[in-house]
Amino acid sequence: MYQKIFISLFRVRPQETWLVKRLFFIQFFLSLAGAFLFITANTVFISSLPISDLPKGYIYSGIFLLAANFGYRKLDIALDIKKLSFIVLGICVAMVLLLWGYVQLFDDQVMPMCCL
Repeated sequence: MYQKIFISLFRVRPQETWLVKRLFFIQFFLSLAGAFLFITANTVFISSLPISDLPKGYIYSGIFLLAANFGYRKLDIALDIKKLSFIVLGICVAMVLLLWGYVQLFDDQVMPMCCL
C-alpha cells in the first residue's frame, strides 16, 4: 500500500523506489544539519558582536560564496569528477583545520564573522 502511494506520488519506477527513498533520507539529514549550523552561527555571532554587524556578515559570506562558486565552476569544467571530488574534500578539510587553528591561536571578534 505504502509503496503504491509512493510510486504514484513521485512518479518513479518500482525498481527505483529504494534510490528515491535514500535520496530523501540524505536530503532530510543534510537540511537538518544546515539548520543546526545556521542557528549555531547566528547564536555565536549575536552573543559576540552587536546585531548591527549582522548584515555585514551576510554580505561578506555572500561575496565569499560567489567567489567559491566561481572557482568551483572553473574546476568542474577543467577536471573529471574523481579529481574534483578529492579537491573539494581537501578544501573542506583544510577549511575546518584553518578555522580550528584560528580559534586555538587567536581570541578576537573576527571569528563569529567567519562562522557565518
